[in-house]
Amino acid sequence: MMSRWKSVDAETERSVAQFLAYETSLLDNHTLTDWLEVVTDDFTYKIPSTSTPADPTQSPWDEKFLIVDDTRDSIAKLWAFRQTPESRPYAWGESPPQRIRRFVTNLRVSPTDEQGAYQAESNVLLSFVRASEPVVLLPAGRTDLVREVDGELKLARRVVRIDPTVVPTGHLRLIF
Repeated sequence: MMSRWKSVDAETERSVAQFLAYETSLLDNHTLTDWLEVVTDDFTYKIPSTSTPADPTQSPWDEKFLIVDDTRDSIAKLWAFRQTPESRPYAWGESPPQRIRRFVTNLRVSPTDEQGAYQAESNVLLSFVRASEPVVLLPAGRTDLVREVDGELKLARRVVRIDPTVVPTGHLRLIF
């Protein structure tokens, strides 16, 4: 959910925005092993389930029920491993490779209570194409925790709130 926004200085906002643009380019270019280098050791990735509550004042995302609940280690072992040369002949789900683009907009960066850590909220539109199938567009909101580690920014947490109740892809092995 959106938190109350607090401003950061222009240099911090620019640094976080450039870091997230770089991080997104690593994902768009299918360099998951390089992407793992820009996330913290304690990185978590969560996607809560989406519903359509009858009461419009209730959140459409249920944070207790997660459809994705991963860590840096699980992504390295289960996702990145599928892109290694030795597993590629057996990774039928990766052949032909899916083409994914992430369009990140409306970035809002605010400080956190943790020194050197920033919350980055944004909108993201994921474009997903496989072979000659029709393009699937998947809109979502994203809340990231970006943390300074040894003088470099790293991604420490990502929570994605997908807008559709029914996800139009065959799987959610996608990092937004």
